[in-house]
Amino acid sequence: MKKYRKAAVILSVVLFAAVLAIFLKKAEESAVPPETVRTASESGTKNREEIFCTVLGDSIAKGYSGDKSVWIECYGRIAVKQTAIDNGCRYKLRNYARNGLDTEKMNKEILVRDDVLRSLEKSDIILISTGSNDLLNECKTVVQRILDMDTGFKSADQALAELEERVKENPVLIFSVIDALGKWDYHSFEKEWTEMMDTIAAVKRGDAGIVVNNIYNPAVGMNLPEPVSQAVGDIIQNMNDIIDSHAEEYGYAVADLASSDVSAHVQSDGVHPDQEGQRIIAEIVRDCL
Repeated sequence: MKKYRKAAVILSVVLFAAVLAIFLKKAEESAVPPETVRTASESGTKNREEIFCTVLGDSIAKGYSGDKSVWIECYGRIAVKQTAIDNGCRYKLRNYARNGLDTEKMNKEILVRDDVLRSLEKSDIILISTGSNDLLNECKTVVQRILDMDTGFKSADQALAELEERVKENPVLIFSVIDALGKWDYHSFEKEWTEMMDTIAAVKRGDAGIVVNNIYNPAVGMNLPEPVSQAVGDIIQNMNDIIDSHAEEYGYAVADLASSDVSAHVQSDGVHPDQEGQRIIAEIVRDCL
């Protein structure tokens, strides 16, 4: 009797091994061929189950909508979501963008937070959009000083509207504004920019991909006097030159919004991208990735 039991056990083991071998062979035959699997070098992202992305910046990066009834999906989510789809994986996004944020506030209020630094540490992709408010804040300050006003303006639109009214009375004011804008402190902007990148470089992973946006011209839709519009265009070009000049040093790619048609796809304020504008930015960013 013991003999039969032993034989039965051996037979069961043999049958199990045979079935397992057949199953493994079929699984191997039905697996996705290696050439169709996207590797890290082919896709621009690490070959993993999840892509982790951190977004830093201003209202453009946040996905600002002037109409509270309309939700606008930010370019970062659009870009990372499509990248995850292309790689057949999940994605996780942390967006620390804030309306009105300039580069100085990025350093003093955002990059000092432990949760932001932890997010940067584990990011596969880091997206940055800042600089536009540096310019707009300077415009507000210049107009306030030229017009000798005690209180500041809430927005660049408000400052420029007031300037337009005053220029009707005194056209010479235009030259004062141009002269003041021409003396803008680029050294200060560059200092804040490199400080921001130093902080990010110190905590990010070595293989993390960084894409920064350069600045498109918001003056296109503002109906500014031509001399002022030209002065603003010159400032933007100089700021973008600074951004470009540090790309190799910090290993980031520059999403060239300045050469795109984003400024033709903005909301009624003439500055913030509408949903099509956000989609255009996302495509430019994905090209960089």
